[in-house]
Amino acid sequence: MTTRRNAWLGRGFLACGAYALLCIPAIFLAEAKQWPESFWHTTQLLAALGCFASAAAFLLSGRGPRRAGRPSRSAMTVWAKVAVVLSGGWLLVWGTILTLLVLGGDDF
Repeated sequence: MTTRRNAWLGRGFLACGAYALLCIPAIFLAEAKQWPESFWHTTQLLAALGCFASAAAFLLSGRGPRRAGRPSRSAMTVWAKVAVVLSGGWLLVWGTILTLLVLGGDDF
């Protein structure tokens, strides 16, 4: 059961991270074409939240017993750490912007 849950968590943070990264060119295209960008910004924020949560859960969950013939999870662990740092940084940026808007939106 643990390995199955870890597989879903691994796929989850990779999928959410890939979607969050793919939102960047979509936002640039929407800006260039004068299309509304709110959908992309909102879903990118939700993807960053999902990426952070699933990568942190993957790192905090047990890896299960190591068996002969099963590849090491070290590469996935490195990607999970990268995902936690990058998505956590992006969430920190969003939190800072929202806090500045709430506290002093006239000056921002």
